[in-house]
Amino acid sequence: MLIEIDGTRLVVNNKSKATYKCDCGDESEYLVTVVKNNRRTMCKSCTSVYQSDKKRIDHSGKKYGEWTAYRFNAEATKCKSNRSSVWDCYCSCGVMQSINIADAISGKSTKCLTCSHKELAERKKSISYFGDGASYKHRIYRIWKNMKIRASSKANTKFYEGVYMCREWNDFSIFREWAIDNGYKDSLELDKDMLCDHNRISPKKYSPETCLWVEKIDNIKYALIKDLVVKEELRRKYVLV
Repeated sequence: MLIEIDGTRLVVNNKSKATYKCDCGDESEYLVTVVKNNRRTMCKSCTSVYQSDKKRIDHSGKKYGEWTAYRFNAEATKCKSNRSSVWDCYCSCGVMQSINIADAISGKSTKCLTCSHKELAERKKSISYFGDGASYKHRIYRIWKNMKIRASSKANTKFYEGVYMCREWNDFSIFREWAIDNGYKDSLELDKDMLCDHNRISPKKYSPETCLWVEKIDNIKYALIKDLVVKEELRRKYVLV
């Protein structure tokens, strides 16, 4: 509500202006007729907040991922330069955190930092060991990860140009099972070239039909040596002709 605090009125273009005080404490000059006709009932700042409140969607009680919206945080919203709507939300673990509600709706934020850190720790643990919890570290996982990189656009080298990976090996568990069943050892490396060359497959690919485990020295030799006779001899060591 605007209250006139100064009886002195300034006439501009035959229109009277007076100083008014808003409930928030703001003092500003407005046209007398505009205030009397209720075309302005509060200062510009309060009007902006009021209009934002009218447009704001009530998310109270709504669940987004592990978040449950509790209340709108006006102070935090004012601090945001991009006018993001900040809400205080409860995570399923009981932690309350102020977040951009748009991030929760889009799925960019699904849980509190504590839960995210716990999930990351569990994920790292699961890929560091086999499913039985034994202390056998996953070298196979690192091989699988490097294989995916080589078969992607990130591998900009002459050795991996055009190379791709079969769809089923996008699932690490399937690749791990194949590796163990097909003679995986810590001393061996994954090779695709020997079987691809033997079966004349081009472009080369990573798949159960084109990969085998070979000694590291043989893997290096086969990649670097151009002599076809030597390559044939290396293939005979691993491929049944």
